[in-house]
Amino acid sequence: MPKLDVSVKAETIAASRAAAAAAGMNLSNWTDKVLAEAAWRQRFSRSAERERRLGVTPEWLAQHKNGIEEQRAAG
Repeated sequence: MPKLDVSVKAETIAASRAAAAAAGMNLSNWTDKVLAEAAWRQRFSRSAERERRLGVTPEWLAQHKNGIEEQRAAG
């Protein structure tokens, strides 16, 4: 198991507790939620970077979607 020796400021813990309480959660659940969201953001970021390297742009996606819709409409 990795060593998780982390120093956290008291203000950060207090703000996290307040955010957790506002969401109806305890600090442990809030931490799990925040870490899960961070993992998804990292995964999305890697996916977006891979798409950029492949040349997938918003314009390409829109054109691709329009092509699919035209195929569906054609039957």
